Amino acid sequence: MAPVCVRRTAGGALRDDTAFPHGIHLRGRHCHEIGEDGSIGRYCDATLVDARQSRDILCVFDNPAKWLLRCHTLAHQGSGMKTSWRSHEERTGGSRAALARPGRRRS
Repeated sequence: MAPVCVRRTAGGALRDDTAFPHGIHLRGRHCHEIGEDGSIGRYCDATLVDARQSRDILCVFDNPAKWLLRCHTLAHQGSGMKTSWRSHEERTGGSRAALARPGRRRS
């Protein structure tokens, strides 16, 4: 996942390429699920991604850190079903790009 500036909204798609559903947890953050029609959905810290499906999410990162995104099943996390999302202080003079909606970049 791309780094984002603090106090920015960022989003992305969680994709499950396996034959089983997975509960995905964004450690220390809450996010909104985005409906297939683009509507803002449930506010949660974990979401279920069905087998061979994807789910879009939106989050606000309000302090600099490295946020863990992982499967709720610890054996799956241990075998690599995890990643991280870094938020950082905005740099002066640089781009303030963040994801406005999953899959779309704004500059």
